[in-house]
Amino acid sequence: EMVTAADRWGIDWRLIPTIAILESGGGAAPCREDPENAYGYASCGGVDFTSPADAIETVAATLAGGPYAGLDTLTRLCVWVGGSRCTTEHELAYRERGAGLFDTLRQD
Repeated sequence: EMVTAADRWGIDWRLIPTIAILESGGGAAPCREDPENAYGYASCGGVDFTSPADAIETVAATLAGGPYAGLDTLTRLCVWVGGSRCTTEHELAYRERGAGLFDTLRQD
């Protein structure tokens, strides 16, 4: 589902599992208010996903548009976690951890 949604939205599929791992240990500790939200989407508030597939589709669509449009893949991680393009230590550390995860995922 992650690959299909990423392909539909034109993003690198590795963004979706990377964010899930960084935000919730791959779904082990999702948002309290919404157990389908393994991505920290909307800072864990105001969203009620109906299924994991719904969450995946929403995350993929979000990463494809708005402030993410036209950015390189790893910069999208910075925007996801902090809202800017890798200007804070927190964003840079998140991107670095994400880059390490990208290296473990195959890009075919």
